[in-house]
Amino acid sequence: MKRVSLAAVGLAALLSVALSGCGTTASVPADALPSAPVSEEATVTPSLSPQGVYTDKNKSFQVTIPDDYIEDTTLSNQGRTVFRSPNGTRSVELKKLNPDSNLLAYSRSEFSKAYRDSFEEFQLQQCRPVTVGETNGVYLQFTCKQQGKPYTVAQYVMAGDSDYSVTYASVDGGADFLSLAQESIQTFRELNPEQPVPQAGRLIGTTYTDTEDRFTITLPSGWKVSSQTKDSLLFRSGDNKSNLNIQWGQSDKQLLRYQKSYFTQSFQESLGKSAKVTVFQTATLNGIIARYLECTYTRNGKSLISKQYLLNSDNITYRITFTSTTANAGKTKFNTVADSFTLR
Repeated sequence: MKRVSLAAVGLAALLSVALSGCGTTASVPADALPSAPVSEEATVTPSLSPQGVYTDKNKSFQVTIPDDYIEDTTLSNQGRTVFRSPNGTRSVELKKLNPDSNLLAYSRSEFSKAYRDSFEEFQLQQCRPVTVGETNGVYLQFTCKQQGKPYTVAQYVMAGDSDYSVTYASVDGGADFLSLAQESIQTFRELNPEQPVPQAGRLIGTTYTDTEDRFTITLPSGWKVSSQTKDSLLFRSGDNKSNLNIQWGQSDKQLLRYQKSYFTQSFQESLGKSAKVTVFQTATLNGIIARYLECTYTRNGKSLISKQYLLNSDNITYRITFTSTTANAGKTKFNTVADSFTLR
C-alpha cells in the first residue's frame, strides 16, 4: 500500500470507549470497538514487513496498512494491535473478537444507540453490509468527540470463522483518509488455522444459517440468537416475551409412532402436571412428514403455550419449539417461521 501524505494537525488519539449495551436481546459486542487513547509519550516500534502487511500473532488474519505506520506497544496486547501514522494524527486498531452470531443482523439503530451512549458527541454517517473476498461484514463510518477532541472513524467488523475489526480513526479526516481505510480493508484475508474450531452460525438480516450448514430458518424482525450449543439453539424476540428453540440429535425412528399420551407424559415430566397437549397431529414441513403438537401449561403464575414440530432427516431428529405467554403468542406467526426451516 502506498504511503499517504498527512497534515500536521496535532497528536491523534484512539478512542476510549466504555460501551453501553443495547438491552438483553440485542447488544453490540463491546470488543468490536476501539478502546484506549494514544498518548504523546507512547512507545512505538516498527513491526510490519516493508510492504506494510500485518499478520496477527495467531496467524488467523492478515491485512495491509500503510507501511510508514508504527506500532504503539503500550496499547497492543494479545488480542489487539494498534498502529499510528508518523505524526500521530491517524491510527488503526486491529482485533480478533469474540464470535457474535448476531453481528451481521444488528440494525443501524442498534449500532447507533450503543455508540452514541459512549461518546460526548456522535453522528453515524454510514452503516452498511460489506463483503471482502469471501468474508461478510459491516462498515461503520461516524464522527464523534472523545475527551473534547473530534474524530472521524471508519470501522470494518468482519464475520469469518471468527470475528475481526479493523478500525481507522483520524483527527484530520478527509476523503483520502476514508480511501485509505477502504484500500486497507480490501486486503483483509482470514487465514486457515491448523486446527479450525467450529464457531457459531450466523444471523444475516433475519435468516440464520446453522454452523455446519445443515439448515436455515428465517425469523421475525427483531429476533436475535440468545444462546447456542453443539446440539441446540435458542432465539428470543425483541421484547423478550417469546422464544424459539431448535434442538437436534440422533434420529428417533419411532418418532411418528408415538401416541398423544407419550407426549403428554413427556411434557408433564418437564413442564409440570399442568401441562396439557391440546393439538396432536401429523404435518408436513417443507416436504418432510413431521409431528406437530401444541401444549399449554402454567409456570410462575403465567399461562404459557408451546408449539412444536418434530421431524427426521439424514439420521437426525430436529425439534423446533416456539414458546410464549398465551396472551402474546398471536404476535408471532409460528407456522410461517417453521415453514422457513429449510434443510440444506
